[in-house]
Amino acid sequence: MTLAVNPDTGLDVATDAVARAIKAGAEEAKANHAFTEMFEVNFDTNDVTLVRTTVGDTLAITVYDGTRKGTSQLTGRAHDAVEAAIDQALDSARAGEPDPANVLPAEAVEPAPSSGHEVPDQDAMVDAVLRHIERTTAEYPDIRTDSSQYYFTNTWRSYANSRDRVQQARQGRYNVQQVVTAKRGQTATSFNFTVQMSNSPLGELFELPLVRRMFDNTMASFGVKPIPSTFVGDVIFAPEALSTLVSAVLEAVSGMSLMRKTTPFLDRLGTAIASPALSLLHRPSELAGAPAFDGEGFVNRDLDIVKDGVLQNFLVDWYFSHKLDRPMTSGVSNIVVASGDTPVDDIIAGTERGIVLGYYSGGTPNQNLDFSGVAKNSFYVEDGKIVHPTTETMIAGNFGSVLESIGAVSRESLDFGPARYPWVATSGVTISTK
Repeated sequence: MTLAVNPDTGLDVATDAVARAIKAGAEEAKANHAFTEMFEVNFDTNDVTLVRTTVGDTLAITVYDGTRKGTSQLTGRAHDAVEAAIDQALDSARAGEPDPANVLPAEAVEPAPSSGHEVPDQDAMVDAVLRHIERTTAEYPDIRTDSSQYYFTNTWRSYANSRDRVQQARQGRYNVQQVVTAKRGQTATSFNFTVQMSNSPLGELFELPLVRRMFDNTMASFGVKPIPSTFVGDVIFAPEALSTLVSAVLEAVSGMSLMRKTTPFLDRLGTAIASPALSLLHRPSELAGAPAFDGEGFVNRDLDIVKDGVLQNFLVDWYFSHKLDRPMTSGVSNIVVASGDTPVDDIIAGTERGIVLGYYSGGTPNQNLDFSGVAKNSFYVEDGKIVHPTTETMIAGNFGSVLESIGAVSRESLDFGPARYPWVATSGVTISTK
């Protein structure tokens, strides 16, 4: 794999698109360009199924007609395609409504940092997959792998606007995503999956904590049973499931929710919205999956959102800072939920009745944060012990109450790349059969 684009090319594409937009009649414009080279090794249960290098080349153009805005996206950078996209964006802007918050930043950017490798060791990646297949077959013979990849991406992101503001950064990342089930005779478990990203080569894929945990949980999923009865009890959010709770909080503290006044936390800044056990922190400095800058070229910086249960900041990007007349905080979110002091085994041992939630499948919570959905890849807990894997199990409650009822956060955590989560135990959730 060789570098197929000069770093200056991305900035040239973005600045050229802005110039073409102004020439076409836009009063102002901005462009975001991304060029990605990917080397991927696809595999299944038995062997490597595909090895290839691909290229992604995308451009998003936003134009302004006064304070009306229109956006268009395209793949590639051919001049005729760029100009067609600009025309489409202009049509959209001219048909839109004026909005005084539609303004572009003009201040000089702070240079965003580049990170990671520029090229991978392709042979080492293929060898890592082959070793992974061999060890999986030997140690987990019932595991079946499907549609899985170990891949590397090298991405140049470039930003330019008509106020002479430009930004660029490169990120090289290694990724593994694996989908598995287990089969014994005619009995098969449900599908399970894991995704992990890293700045560095992932080494022995078989030894990754996320992978081994996925294998062990899948093997423990034979013999699923419904819970004995409907009850109100505890839910221990496994790291894979915690994104459900985190996403609900992030939506509730977003600029959009503030504008619409659809958040229960509207007037709660500086007050407790969760148990003191919870700290929800935007930490791009610690996470491989965090972008170097946001959609207006601002460097992605650390930010406390909830600290020791207290709401410290809303997520307000450039646009909503003008829309709401609030200080800008962050235009992106890459979350670390701070670990606690309790081993996860002790959390389970202290649970009278509840479930360990593997994944949640359900609709978006309403503006009051009420939720209802299906608990997948989960386990029934009674008297401090995991009794059996569950099937046809529903959970329902209110995420606001869930936040306040958090009783323990595990000492252990799992790093997915874009986020790092521990196990989080809460109470007062209705758990029922479907």
